[in-house]
Amino acid sequence: FTPVIGAPGLQPRIAIEDMQANAPDVYNMFILGLVAMQAEDENRDQSYYQISGIHGRPHIPWQSQFDPNNNDPSRGYCTHGNPLFATWHRPYLLLVEQTICGHATSIAARFTGPDAQKYRDAADRVRIPYWDWSSQVTRSRLPSAVTSQGVTVIQPDASGAPQSTVIANPLYSYKFSNDQNRQTYFAGVFQTIPQTCRQPDGSFNSRNNLAEDEMTNTYEPRRANTYNLFSIPNFGEFAAASGTGATAPSNWISVESIHNDIHAHIGGANGHMSYVDYAAFDPIFWLHHCNVDRLIAMYQAIWPSQFIQSSPAAATFGRIVHPGDRDDVNTPLRPFRHPDGHEWTSADINSATSIMNYGYTYPEIPAEYRTRPAQDLTTFVTGKVNDLYRPSLGGGSGSGSGYKSRREWIALIQMDQGEIYGQFSLLIFLGNVPTSVGAWQTAPNHVGGCATFGDDTSRNEYIIRGSVPLTEALVENKVDLDPAYCVPYLRKNLKWVIKQGDRSIPVKDLKSLKVGVSSSVVEYPKDYHQLPRRKKEETHYDITYKQEGGLQYNDTYLVKSEQA
Repeated sequence: FTPVIGAPGLQPRIAIEDMQANAPDVYNMFILGLVAMQAEDENRDQSYYQISGIHGRPHIPWQSQFDPNNNDPSRGYCTHGNPLFATWHRPYLLLVEQTICGHATSIAARFTGPDAQKYRDAADRVRIPYWDWSSQVTRSRLPSAVTSQGVTVIQPDASGAPQSTVIANPLYSYKFSNDQNRQTYFAGVFQTIPQTCRQPDGSFNSRNNLAEDEMTNTYEPRRANTYNLFSIPNFGEFAAASGTGATAPSNWISVESIHNDIHAHIGGANGHMSYVDYAAFDPIFWLHHCNVDRLIAMYQAIWPSQFIQSSPAAATFGRIVHPGDRDDVNTPLRPFRHPDGHEWTSADINSATSIMNYGYTYPEIPAEYRTRPAQDLTTFVTGKVNDLYRPSLGGGSGSGSGYKSRREWIALIQMDQGEIYGQFSLLIFLGNVPTSVGAWQTAPNHVGGCATFGDDTSRNEYIIRGSVPLTEALVENKVDLDPAYCVPYLRKNLKWVIKQGDRSIPVKDLKSLKVGVSSSVVEYPKDYHQLPRRKKEETHYDITYKQEGGLQYNDTYLVKSEQA
């Protein structure tokens, strides 16, 4: 078997844009390593196809024999809707990273001449780059690294001399090489699409521009949600999109819910990223999940005492779940194993600095903090979170005591993702919804949404939650944030619709849907080493109770807050 150990040495995973601009030799070796991995025979278990296939389809064992008592062939190995979502993807990324790095190192060894050492050093620094889709600099734009069809690389020629060549960009798409595998293991339209695609047209050509338009149009709520993640005091609520029972409105968001939404925007109708079964074949998956992992490490730094608690178990290919089964910190993260054959568990990665045991870190988790008190890292990372994601505080008021405060508004969304067949999204608008479904995602008054990330052939039934921050849109619309003005405005203007592919689904068809609105006064300290303080949270049932799918006065059991 292949032990998951990470790449040798200790190097930071950096932003893809930063790698391209400021570490071009490392970027070159990363691209060459990925090209080599994608070129491996699809039936080899180290190939891009087989490793990507661990996540969902082909629903077959990876480096083990099929065991009918433990293996569920209706799904892949990945964990979703459960706190293990956060930890399962960590060894998964490591497996890809060590494979790409291994190829990069082999290729670098073939260079000859005065620059040979430069490429060897660059190969040692290769790590999966991340795509920060909440960055205030790039504002959810897709990196050019994933949208250009060709890329210029320097590779060794037959004699080892560096040679500049334009090649097909391995981050643009993965081309399936074995038609028989697709016919055997994929379903429906995916049996015929020869390469991964994003927001495809009728001929399955990618339309990255549509994905980018949807992403940039929802940037502001994404940034706000990302910032708010770090104030959630419970790891399980931070990590997983699933949720039931009374939860404070500010904790309805999760890193998984933000992540689901991005899958839906990138894939669109019939794009691989929209479906659990196919998402990991699209190379953007690795940049996306690298950023999810980065946010998890930052959360672990800010909340070092918080980690996985026991929760209802999630079924995966590697585990048949029976009623009453639980997942906890010792649940095996299959199919990943250590060199001694022991299975990976979440306990292996239970702190921010634990990632350094596996060869990587992030700019926000500097290596020198490995030996310093945990509180020092907490303070440092909190400062980074504020630098990166804190809002500019329009509509707020200052005070003499060193903080700014404003009332902030969020829409809360709860739905059963198994109630409607296939992937779907709930979209929120302020004002009239455009008549054409095709105009919904990019309409100026579309303020965010909540997407499911299911598979295309079966119903994964569980309740998911998400939230859409409304404050910046209200400020932009010049609405006073005081409830006296906001409540009547939202009662009149808050609208929601359900989109599946390129068609709409009547809201009445989603019986499990609950959309509510909560607000609270939030105080922002002047000191960037502190997170904001949220005062009493209130839920405004009077905004939504008359609408189909709206939160009703008798739904108070869902929301841990006061009734406004």
